[in-house]
Amino acid sequence: MLANYGTYPDWSPYKGSVISDAVTFRQENRWYDNDYVDGWRFVVHDTSRVVGASAWQEAPYLQDACSSFGDGGC
Repeated sequence: MLANYGTYPDWSPYKGSVISDAVTFRQENRWYDNDYVDGWRFVVHDTSRVVGASAWQEAPYLQDACSSFGDGGC
């Protein structure tokens, strides 16, 4: 889950990373128990951030508990 950096309109309360922060860290969105094949990378927070499987599973994202990245999972 991600969102673009807010820039418009000038009066908007949703400028900057307000929405990206909410979607990524405060809405309890979770991926889990998936099977991935080959070198997956994940876009996080906004379209400029890409992380590998280990960063995806570690803080602050904490995604894909019990998922398999070719390693058997949980």
